[in-house]
Amino acid sequence: MKKLLLLPLFGLLALTHFSLAVPAFAQAKPTTATATAQKESPWEKMFPNGLLAKAHQKSESAKKDVLKKLNGKFVGIYHSANWCGFCHLFTPQLIAFYKKNKKDFEVVFVSGDKSEEQRRAYAKSSKMPWLAAPLGEKNGAPRAGGYPCLHVLTPDGKILTTISGANRKESKDSRLHVDLRKKMDDWKESAAKK
Repeated sequence: MKKLLLLPLFGLLALTHFSLAVPAFAQAKPTTATATAQKESPWEKMFPNGLLAKAHQKSESAKKDVLKKLNGKFVGIYHSANWCGFCHLFTPQLIAFYKKNKKDFEVVFVSGDKSEEQRRAYAKSSKMPWLAAPLGEKNGAPRAGGYPCLHVLTPDGKILTTISGANRKESKDSRLHVDLRKKMDDWKESAAKK
């Protein structure tokens, strides 16, 4: 007798569970194209006209697909110029750091030069191995705080640290190679815990 009473009760619970589960399942499916569209990266907002794949290229060579090189990496926004003596001293240090850390670090050169020829000549003579923003185009990159100025952004586009012309004494090789690498590693560790 007890078994007969439990059977309808079990059936009622199963029916209730099934009727509640169907709407939840139906809601999980995207219903519009906007629901499946990818979220715009911080780099697309920062550089809406794209970047140059090589710093010495002409500005009209900028392409949007170059932005993919920034995904998942720390990004150094490097404000520098041919006319800046301190920039000529700092650039080789940054190149050495970049070559040692390029698996998770990328640099975008934002020139403070007045002409395309000066920008390209400086990039070529200093052998900049990284990307560049087109000269003179408006972008959403953090502005220079003196020259040279390196804003290091996290993979999600937030400023991690800044090394600028205002603190040249602290912009020594050891600070770049030790302190910056430590800040990047600390950020990765805390992001992994979240």
